[in-house]
Amino acid sequence: MIRQYKVGDKVKIKSLKWYKENRNIKDNSDLWRGVTITDGMSEYCGKIFTIIEVDNTFTEKEIMIEGSVYRLNCGDWCWQAFMFEEQEQLEFDFNA
Repeated sequence: MIRQYKVGDKVKIKSLKWYKENRNIKDNSDLWRGVTITDGMSEYCGKIFTIIEVDNTFTEKEIMIEGSVYRLNCGDWCWQAFMFEEQEQLEFDFNA
């Protein structure tokens, strides 16, 4: 089951290394579950962001959507739950 997130949740985007190691072996493309990581998105890999919007109605037929689509406080990109690190809870030092 894919984890569902809500607005305000902190998530860490998987590393660019993870995407390179798990690329679509069949055709050696940068597609994962019908989604690609663009050059613009790659700069956010490995970093922590806040979910600012959850879209449960994303229905583009050419993209295989599993669960919700998320927008983060890092530009206008769409992300999916499998693109985030699995973490129970992210801890932050708010005094830093």
